[in-house]
Amino acid sequence: MYFMHTKIKQNIRVVLQSAIATFFVAVVVTVAAQAATTIGNNVSTGTITATGAYTGTTITATGVVTSVGLTSTGIVDVTASSDTPLTVNGATSSTTLAVYNSSTGDLVNVIDGSTEVFTIVDGGNVGVGTSTPTGILSVNAPGTSSALVIGSSTATILDVKSTGVVHANDEGTSYVDLVWEGDTKTNLFVIDASSDRVGIGSSTPQALLSVGDPQANATSSIDVGLPCFKVKSYKGDGTLIDYYMWPDVDNTLGGWATSTTSCF
Repeated sequence: MYFMHTKIKQNIRVVLQSAIATFFVAVVVTVAAQAATTIGNNVSTGTITATGAYTGTTITATGVVTSVGLTSTGIVDVTASSDTPLTVNGATSSTTLAVYNSSTGDLVNVIDGSTEVFTIVDGGNVGVGTSTPTGILSVNAPGTSSALVIGSSTATILDVKSTGVVHANDEGTSYVDLVWEGDTKTNLFVIDASSDRVGIGSSTPQALLSVGDPQANATSSIDVGLPCFKVKSYKGDGTLIDYYMWPDVDNTLGGWATSTTSCF
């Protein structure tokens, strides 16, 4: 009887030890599983795939982070070694990327090396080549480079240099005309690139400079205070000379000279 009682106690002890061991193994497995899904410290290598949402204060990733929902109240630092460290893909009608700032800091800073090349400051002003845009859009090109180019390298329509010089139709393309419309006139100022002519109030300039409509019975006017016209002509010996001509008050030819002294 005593032997049987001792045997039962030993069996109970073995069962308890097995149960306790199983309990601690389960605890360790649970903790390990939680450690794998709840990141409270630092995971610096490998792949993190989150299908729910992770909320943390600082997230540092040197591998690949794939997230369906990622929320951080601190810093998200992406330092991947791939060619594209961060890619944002949207497949819905909702906003793909939104930037919020409730304080006075810049909204976006894009830095190439040590140069800030693109900036959106507090208030919404955008700077290209400047970190302190003074208007809704400020463009600052370094040196003598172009601040704005419309067209291509082989067919430049408009080129605004950083020096303030504006080039239009650099390649001499025949189809790049310039038309400035007025309140009532649709051809207030026209540059016809195909004929190399300029028209004021004329859509089809007939000379290097045409003022008014060239059609029959059309009228045009030039209002000047004291007109003086400079023309080039040849003397009898073939020498090219400048002549200045001006009208009298009765609209007759007042005279001519070879300098502006008599003209004005």
